[in-house]
Amino acid sequence: MMTHTTTAATAADTPATAPITLHRRQFLAGAAGLTVAIALPADRAEAATPGTAVNAFLTIGSDDSITLAIGASDMGQGSFAGLAQILCEDLMLDPARVKLVQGAPTLAVPAPVGTAIVTAGSSVIRNNFWKVRDAGANAREQLVAAAMARLGDASRSNFSVANGLIRHTPSGTVLSYGQVAAAAALLPTPSGSALVPDGQLQCIGKALQRPDIPFKVDGSAVYGLDVRVPGMVYAVIRHCPSFGGTLAATPATPSGALAVVPVKVAPGTGRGTELAGAINAVAVVGPTTWDAWQAAKRLSPKWTLPASTAALNSAQLLADAQALMASA
Repeated sequence: MMTHTTTAATAADTPATAPITLHRRQFLAGAAGLTVAIALPADRAEAATPGTAVNAFLTIGSDDSITLAIGASDMGQGSFAGLAQILCEDLMLDPARVKLVQGAPTLAVPAPVGTAIVTAGSSVIRNNFWKVRDAGANAREQLVAAAMARLGDASRSNFSVANGLIRHTPSGTVLSYGQVAAAAALLPTPSGSALVPDGQLQCIGKALQRPDIPFKVDGSAVYGLDVRVPGMVYAVIRHCPSFGGTLAATPATPSGALAVVPVKVAPGTGRGTELAGAINAVAVVGPTTWDAWQAAKRLSPKWTLPASTAALNSAQLLADAQALMASA
């Protein structure tokens, strides 16, 4: 994971509190402007239920700042730059103005399959495309509604939007998003706002400059491996060598390590003989990566293996495979 904001200012991540659950496309009122909670992929709209988990926030500040905090990670595939293009298509502004920041862990909700939190390849774009477009369109109309109220004109056709500016055609008045953001946060929530038609796309599909490239070239990008916090420790995992096996007893802490911690199969992640709650690994904790690795190598954990697994060997596996081929 790599993080780097594209402007000099720093946007605070969403607080790492208990998981946030809000209605789909719910708008949150905030003193700094308009914040939009983004929740569900459009292709799952019919399955939406109250309390859908939120995994991204779009914030439009009174200072005209635009920030998108999202739980997915950009591991070099350009996810953040792509999301900026998608957002700005219907928000109708330059993608270079958007600050994309890594959201807090509570934003990394499993979607759209099972318990997996996937950020590899193109999954970030595929899983967020329609909901980010919806968020941009709804935020745009929320801001226009605030401008309409401010100018006392209830006719939407008298207003146009371009480059983050709302123009009132009859009077020639132009308002920026930031000028109406705080007022927009207090208005009723919009839904189903019109998206830019395919034939009129200005951002999506264009080969725009990726803002993260300079930071990766000059070395100023901060990756997960670069992060250091006070009192930080490192862990190396020793897994059971066979599926279905469990830890017989917690081994003593080897020299150079701080602790040896049993690791359980998390609920919802068990597969086959891997049962939820079973202890099938140990974490060797050390003050540095090197210490943890070396201590893990010296560890001699004892495992309890299923009878069927304990009887397996290379010769038996080959014989079983040959028998299957012969009977095919």
